[in-house]
Amino acid sequence: MNGVGVRPWRADRDEFAELFRLNRLAFGNDFSPAIRRIGESLFEPGRALLAEVDDGAGKVLAGKVEAYSLEMAVPGRTVLPTAGLTWVAVLPTHRGRGLFTALVQRHLADLHERGDGTAADASPPGGEALSILYASRAGGYHRFGYGLATRHLRMTIPAGACLHPEAERDPALSLLLGTYAELNEPAEQLYARLVPERPGMLARRGSLRELATPETGSGGAEARCILVTDDRGPRAFARFLVQSGWSNGSPRNTITVIEAHSVDAAAARMLWRFFLEHDTSAAVHAANIAVDDPLLHWLADTRRPQPTLVDGLYLRVVDIGRALAARRYFADVDLVLEVSDPVCPWNTGRWRLLGGPDGASCDRTGKPADLRLSAAELGAIYLGGTTIDDLARAGRIREQRPGRAKSASGAFGSPVAPWSAFSF
Repeated sequence: MNGVGVRPWRADRDEFAELFRLNRLAFGNDFSPAIRRIGESLFEPGRALLAEVDDGAGKVLAGKVEAYSLEMAVPGRTVLPTAGLTWVAVLPTHRGRGLFTALVQRHLADLHERGDGTAADASPPGGEALSILYASRAGGYHRFGYGLATRHLRMTIPAGACLHPEAERDPALSLLLGTYAELNEPAEQLYARLVPERPGMLARRGSLRELATPETGSGGAEARCILVTDDRGPRAFARFLVQSGWSNGSPRNTITVIEAHSVDAAAARMLWRFFLEHDTSAAVHAANIAVDDPLLHWLADTRRPQPTLVDGLYLRVVDIGRALAARRYFADVDLVLEVSDPVCPWNTGRWRLLGGPDGASCDRTGKPADLRLSAAELGAIYLGGTTIDDLARAGRIREQRPGRAKSASGAFGSPVAPWSAFSF
């Protein structure tokens, strides 16, 4: 990494165009005006890092990362400050020179220093014990200690697909269809209520709301929102696109459901029945549903949709003591973890976790280890979707005391599958 320097970008939004130029050159495509506007509004001075290379003729801005100040649900109906690593970009002309490594390592070191109070300048936001990201390359972040923490399903359901016979419908439910602008507020109020209920869900305020809207990447398709309501208010909603199509003079539209949320099964079923019974549609594409979504159990024919399992959030535990103490556990746990973490060496060593449904503590210890694992495995199990026992059977977590992987899996687990409804 000779000649590579990484520094924080503290400029204001007036100079944001320079960062977006690097994004465009690195990713090889232009971004829509909506993406540019949202990216600028989410930009946080002091949370972007620039990589400069001295090529002999002067310094060249060759790489960058940004971080968003997010809030994420973790097991126990707790919502934690979380750093969202995004817009990781290195010029194609400067790849293979250590810029990517230097940027990600600096991001993690800054979080740690701000979190334990040792940063020389702690005035910018930061200090989160967790870092998350969506990966443009699925295998690109394991070496930095990021583990796959959420998955979701994607599938296309043919028009007219039947649902299993259901119990009596709730006569109090009704549908309200409109544009995103018209129904944004009640939809987002319901979303906010649901965030703590499922690990991996991200709170969204201000411009983060716009990232979830179909307009962001609609390519001209009409963006809509539908609510399922009763006299108490919204009980479910979905954002979706309708892509117009015709065949032999008849409409053959494609509906893409961007996201769907509900407080109960009756409301969710009414939502999906609306989409599947749409008489002008040829297919309904569910772009992102949880792996335990009840839709899978309602479809009479689960073969034709061919659900595809997709990787979601990758999670990095930046500070083990703070992160493991911050979540809750499904059962009482007394466990010693021996963690190997060369990227964040302050995590390396043995940690004793004492916890349960009401709280937890996690401190360094000299006691013998129950389990040995790397930082990436810790990130994978943190939200409770991937179990300790699964990774132990795969040889990725090494059991030091027989039976400890299975008992610890129950404590780390979540009653609902971790899921993130939108990317950033």
